[in-house]
Amino acid sequence: MSSKTETSMWTPLQDAVAQARTLDKQARKIAKQTADELYSRSEALLTQAQKRSAKTVKTVRKNVEAALETIESRTVRFSDVPDWARKQLDEARKQLADAETQLRKGVEVVARGLHIALDKDVDSLRRKLSHLEKRVNELAGESKAA
Repeated sequence: MSSKTETSMWTPLQDAVAQARTLDKQARKIAKQTADELYSRSEALLTQAQKRSAKTVKTVRKNVEAALETIESRTVRFSDVPDWARKQLDEARKQLADAETQLRKGVEVVARGLHIALDKDVDSLRRKLSHLEKRVNELAGESKAA
């Protein structure tokens, strides 16, 4: 009869351990699902941002190249102009280079306003995602240890 009493004394503790194991499994499953979902969403957002950024850069480059071709074609037509005109043309080229630099800065500002990711934004998101994955793995390890 004492063995029956002993068994019944340990039953609540055994039930609590079983329940703790079940809850631990559920917590791990939820953590993994959450991490997987965050990872897939982040990758999708990164891909979309890269596509939009690439498209914007391609359009800007195309426009700049077209402007440069126009200037070059006009330069060829005016190749027999006097020195003073050549100096003005050189000055115009220098101003165009400055304008191109300003345009690139403006594109960054517009890209930020349109919430288009720049290369440094994509790198930042990758670092944050990596940190998040490490933290989820740490939590999973702590959950195993408990």
